[in-house]
Amino acid sequence: MIKKRQVASQYQAELTNKLIEEAKIDLPEQLVIAEMDSILQNFINELAQNNIKLEDYFQVTGLTEETLREDLNKQATRNLTMVVILDKVIEDLDIKLEDEDNAVIDEHMKSHDNEDDVENTTHRLNLEAESLRNKAMIHVLKSGSSIDKNGEKVYLQDVYNQDTDTREEE
Repeated sequence: MIKKRQVASQYQAELTNKLIEEAKIDLPEQLVIAEMDSILQNFINELAQNNIKLEDYFQVTGLTEETLREDLNKQATRNLTMVVILDKVIEDLDIKLEDEDNAVIDEHMKSHDNEDDVENTTHRLNLEAESLRNKAMIHVLKSGSSIDKNGEKVYLQDVYNQDTDTREEE
């Protein structure tokens, strides 16, 4: 099963790259900048959790602010392009959340009871959007055909039909 997961992961990466490469989507600059800021903030928080300053990171890796900015721009553009693609799949196929999806979200939201109403609502909407996009991605992956390095078709259905709560095969 590990081999199939590796093939599935590689297949998803290649399919995602191909979709992004072929999509001719003009993203508003401000949207890209906002996504870059979000990615950077997450990265800085991750560094802080490991007691690393951004300046130290630059020094150790040899990267510069400019190379980081270029990387952030590429990441932001890729992320947003995939969001647009998956949102279109959701719209075209009229993908909806199932009761079990909502139950998982409800269970997760119980751990956020201390947030205010706006934060709770925003968090829930983000989880719902992420769940819908995951469903759209699974649809896209199932629609494609994965082939191994020997040209043999690889059936990845069992990898994509996992219980999302336990991440184990059904």
